[in-house]
Amino acid sequence: MSTCGAEILDDLAAKLAAEYIARGIADMLARQLALATCECIRQDWGGQMIYVPMGRRSGRDAEIRRRWNGRNMDELCREFQLSEIQVRRILKKSIP
Repeated sequence: MSTCGAEILDDLAAKLAAEYIARGIADMLARQLALATCECIRQDWGGQMIYVPMGRRSGRDAEIRRRWNGRNMDELCREFQLSEIQVRRILKKSIP
C-alpha cells in the first residue's frame, strides 16, 4: 500500500494533535502545534525519501553490545537481521 506524502503529513498532524490533547494541551492549540510541526517537516524535508525506523535502536544496540563475546558475529547478524558492517559499527560506538 503506497501513501502519498500529503496523506502521511495529514495523518501525522492528526496523531500529534491527539497526543498533545491527551497530554493536556487545549484542543485548538494542540491542532495548531501539530500543523506547525508538519509544516516544518514539509519545508525542511519535502521531496526527500526518509527512512523511519520501526523501533528504537538504542535498546537493540545495547543488547548487541551486551551479548557480544568476540566470537558470535554471525549469530548476532542473523538474530538482529543486520550486516556484519552494521554490527561492527554498533560495537565500535561502545568503545570510549
